[in-house]
Amino acid sequence: MKKSIFTLLLAAGIFTVSCGDRKTNSENEIQLEEREGPVVEGKDMIPADDSDSAQNKAEIVSAKQVVNKYFSALDRGDFTEAYEQMSRSSDRGTSSEFAEENAGIETITVSFTQDATVNTNTNGTEIELPLRYTVKTKNENTETYSGSAIVLKASGEDSDYQILKMNVTREDS
Repeated sequence: MKKSIFTLLLAAGIFTVSCGDRKTNSENEIQLEEREGPVVEGKDMIPADDSDSAQNKAEIVSAKQVVNKYFSALDRGDFTEAYEQMSRSSDRGTSSEFAEENAGIETITVSFTQDATVNTNTNGTEIELPLRYTVKTKNENTETYSGSAIVLKASGEDSDYQILKMNVTREDS
């Protein structure tokens, strides 16, 4: 009985509040009021009127996916897939050199450390992604590197991001 009364009172309260401030025009259509004051944007919100910012965020997400795909392939030992994430104009060398250079990786983890930098020009979009990664080698050594990945997408509809350069230095252990 108490639950029923409580539910009824709750419903009546909601009905009263939702209808009490409602403004309608002569045809009984609800009129919405504009809010006064600034809208506070959350950390992950994209401003509706800043298309450059929204476009940059979308580009950063795409670039991070390529870098994650690269490190995930290295972690799995799929050197061909990791090699394909590197741009032809990078210093990746041949696929066999790349595989030999990375053969000692047992596991690898990566994290993005700061905000990315986006530079767009007539040649395409270049994004610098600050990162830090840790490699556990097959010899049970642990090596940590920090720096950034430079990811490039040439101008053109069919272009995809590829890693142009890894500017990293080994941290002291």
